[in-house]
Amino acid sequence: MNTKMTSRTLDRDLVRVLRAVAHTNLSPLGAIASTTGMTVHEPLQVLRNKGYVREHGGVQGGGMPVLLYSITPKGKEALQALEIEPSDGMLSARAQGPSAPPTKHYDGAEMRPSTVRAGSMDAFKYPSRVGNSLHHVDGTVTKVDPAR
Repeated sequence: MNTKMTSRTLDRDLVRVLRAVAHTNLSPLGAIASTTGMTVHEPLQVLRNKGYVREHGGVQGGGMPVLLYSITPKGKEALQALEIEPSDGMLSARAQGPSAPPTKHYDGAEMRPSTVRAGSMDAFKYPSRVGNSLHHVDGTVTKVDPAR
């Protein structure tokens, strides 16, 4: 009983939430909401009532109960049957394909000293005082007389 899903069966927001549940499997409501960038309580209830997602009881770090959501086989079939490209920036698992190692070398440009304002990095020329010693940039440590 393989039926094609249409936009009338699942609207765009429901598909978006269903993809997020598939991507963040066994996640609480807050994680799904941050993934989609929208309020997801009502869409999750609709998807649960239609049998596309399942609720699981869980416990947070502080011992508080939490509901976790996972996709059902019916939900996976629905995502596979949808032949539309996601327009909300999220890619389905089929569209992503296998991951590949990065092709560019990371150069750490954002960690270099800024030249936005002259003198803004002058403090790094001087040693830091920790207790009775001065810790210099080159790694040397100089003891200081505590009476000074």
